[in-house]
Amino acid sequence: MDKKNLHLSKDKNSQKKVDWDDESFKPLLNSENPVGEEPEKNNGLKQLFKGKKERLHLDDSVVSRSKTRSRLAQELISSEEEDPGDLMVFASPLERVIATVFDLFFLYAIFYVSKLSIPFLSFLLKLFLDHYKLAMLISPQTTDQCLFGVALIVLIYLFIVIPLAFFNNTFGKKFLGLKVRGNQKYSLSLKQAFLREIVYKPLSMISVVGLFMILFSKEKLSLHDRLSQTLVIKE
Repeated sequence: MDKKNLHLSKDKNSQKKVDWDDESFKPLLNSENPVGEEPEKNNGLKQLFKGKKERLHLDDSVVSRSKTRSRLAQELISSEEEDPGDLMVFASPLERVIATVFDLFFLYAIFYVSKLSIPFLSFLLKLFLDHYKLAMLISPQTTDQCLFGVALIVLIYLFIVIPLAFFNNTFGKKFLGLKVRGNQKYSLSLKQAFLREIVYKPLSMISVVGLFMILFSKEKLSLHDRLSQTLVIKE
């Protein structure tokens, strides 16, 4: 092998010396990515992860939060459970006595209408019993008494209990501008209205003491008011 070929082979196998001071290598040396590593594909992700370290603090006194339905329901219940003495004007004993007198007249009218309806109801019931051959089982006097009781209860329920439960007043209280409401809630249930007018109120009137309890109560409560958990107020 001649000297010329030997010299060429040595040049191919030898490594070239790199001049790192060359201007073309400066951007690579100054970059954050070292030589030999792939650059980041999305610099925005890096900024996103960096931003997670910084938490945003809001001032609760400035930012208004929307109320949930449960929170609104609790506020409504709490408003209904407020002390009624701070919000309402209670009916005076005289107003309640006058309203009771009007209610008694109205009850007498219901009693009279029930009595007048007995012949018609008895005739209808007799036709029913004769059709099924049951007339001999019940005497006419017993039939009239049962019909009178049923008619009286139905009329009292229609013209006293239902208006009290749905409109918070009876005929006499409506005439004087009074309303009956519950201690905790404004409206009354049918059961509450029925017990107040049909059971507790007659008991209070018979005992007499139950009516005089109004004079010694701040809320003007009688015995039937306490038992039924109701209040009588002005509209």
